Amino acid sequence: MTNHFSFTDPNLLAGILALLGGLLTFLAIVISVWRKKLKKHIQNKITYVKVIHLTKKTKDHKPVYEAYVRRLKSYIPVFDESHFFRLIVFHSPPGNLTVTDRSSGTVDAIMIDPWQEELYFTDVGAAKIHDFLSQNIEVKTNIFFSKSMYYNGLQKGNEDVAIKMDLDTDMARIIVDFSSIPGFKDIMAEPPMATLVPLKKGTVESLGVGQLQSGIYTVCKNNLKKDDVIRMNFFFDWKMIEQNSSQINAVQKPATPD
Repeated sequence: MTNHFSFTDPNLLAGILALLGGLLTFLAIVISVWRKKLKKHIQNKITYVKVIHLTKKTKDHKPVYEAYVRRLKSYIPVFDESHFFRLIVFHSPPGNLTVTDRSSGTVDAIMIDPWQEELYFTDVGAAKIHDFLSQNIEVKTNIFFSKSMYYNGLQKGNEDVAIKMDLDTDMARIIVDFSSIPGFKDIMAEPPMATLVPLKKGTVESLGVGQLQSGIYTVCKNNLKKDDVIRMNFFFDWKMIEQNSSQINAVQKPATPD
């Protein structure tokens, strides 16, 4: 007995169309899940840290100058100062993004893209906390860019720079630049070291630290989870830094910004 199949057979066509419909539905679900996952995913997070001043804070040394911190509406003496430029590239616009900065000294920030004229605090008291800053930003594109100013956060016992993953992240990089510090070639007692501290308790991973040029250090890591932390530790020669500190004779007080 011979079986004959014909694409004109209504039952066969109905079966093929049903199969195709099922495949299309499945693909639509997969694409939807994939898009939602990417929406909560960072492609690149790059933090460039420019160390502007580095002196030792003691009762015998004068500060380099006094900085006006806009959110605190007051001046603070500055013994060390670092500017953090944070660039985050998302796979797709994330919507709300919470940005935090924490320091052992004082921190201030400027939201550049998306632009925010002033920092906004729902809790008025939070604006007066020197060492912690948190902002909830509406990000409507796949780019976020900000600048944070850290004052007196690299003193002895706190000689490190760290970044925390806001979301799962494909690639994160820290670049720390000491090249503007007088005698920067002599302030390191030992080469810097870096580690990855995972969110879940486990082995802390050592990371290699590269040197782009004298005084500029970098570390990079791929495939990070939300809340993972990359930390770069420095080993300063504080005797050498103290010699530099002793050469500062006057306090400069800039005019209050508008």
